[in-house]
Amino acid sequence: MVQVWDFNGAPHVSGAWAVLKQGSPDSSVQEIFDVLKNTAVDVEDNRGRTSMIFDRIQLNDALCELNSNICEISPDPVPDPDPVPDPDPVPDPDPVPDGGGGCLIATATYGSELAPQVQFLREIRDHTVMTTQSGTTFMTGFNSLYYSFSPTIANWERENSVFQETVRAFITPMISSLSIMTLADEGSEEQILGLGISVIALNLGLYIAAPAAIAFKVRKYLKIKCDAKLDKY
Repeated sequence: MVQVWDFNGAPHVSGAWAVLKQGSPDSSVQEIFDVLKNTAVDVEDNRGRTSMIFDRIQLNDALCELNSNICEISPDPVPDPDPVPDPDPVPDPDPVPDGGGGCLIATATYGSELAPQVQFLREIRDHTVMTTQSGTTFMTGFNSLYYSFSPTIANWERENSVFQETVRAFITPMISSLSIMTLADEGSEEQILGLGISVIALNLGLYIAAPAAIAFKVRKYLKIKCDAKLDKY
């Protein structure tokens, strides 16, 4: 292995010497040569039969060693890490209205909050039922149940006109039965409680007892018809 130090005649050495001389005019030729040699990096060449080591000039290091004023360069700032984005806030669940919430199903059924049926329901709720303690307690419990499913029913109505018409046919008798509540005096606990129980009983009869009675009658009729056919055979 042979180490080669003589690189004064190479063009890149001459160019480096000129740069160093400009950066440090008071330095002698020998000082510049020594700095080039001291700051050079050894590069091994194994392409021939004999391995040789050449010096690779490090111009910046040599210039800094000759004139430290030139190289008073602050180190590259370390970039701040990218800020971690705050997680999306989890929305609070919609509060259950104590009494003044929207009539979601009726609004979807009749197409607007300004529909007469919707306004009638709101009027009964706000100016009759909610004027008493018992009515307020009832509406609080009712809303806890109602708002657990009414948004879903309302969305289905908006997406399916047949379902909307079915719901309209189903709730129209109930809305009509609430007209009984208009007979109560505003703020009268006894009247509102009594008429409220009457409305509930009426709707239980309308939506449960009446269909059950009809189903029983139909079943009995079909059974009689079947028995009559069997008797013929």
